[in-house]
Amino acid sequence: PAAMSVQVEAERQALDKYLQENQVEATVQEVIQKLLAAKPDNPREWLLGKLEEELSNDSNDLSETDLHRLFASTRKIASEIVPQDAINSVIRETIFLLHCDRVSLFVLDKKMNMLRLYASNLV
Repeated sequence: PAAMSVQVEAERQALDKYLQENQVEATVQEVIQKLLAAKPDNPREWLLGKLEEELSNDSNDLSETDLHRLFASTRKIASEIVPQDAINSVIRETIFLLHCDRVSLFVLDKKMNMLRLYASNLV
């Protein structure tokens, strides 16, 4: 029993050290304050959105959700055989992935050796 309490105390001290070094308590308190200020209808969704926002601000890496969307879009685009259909698919999927209202796509026309413009508002 005495050895176990020493082990428990050592683990508690290690956790306290971790909390202090990584400013966990201050970070959690800041998020809670923002949550209470925002008063969202769905706090869990809001918190998940904030965490994803923080991760995307801290890193240029794609989130898992972004990767799934990207792979799904790639499959849709790759399934098109007709070049014009593939171009239209690229435009549609880009609008979906980037949550934008317009997309411009330039494609090299090798026969004419020039760029051709394809835009969502022209399709």
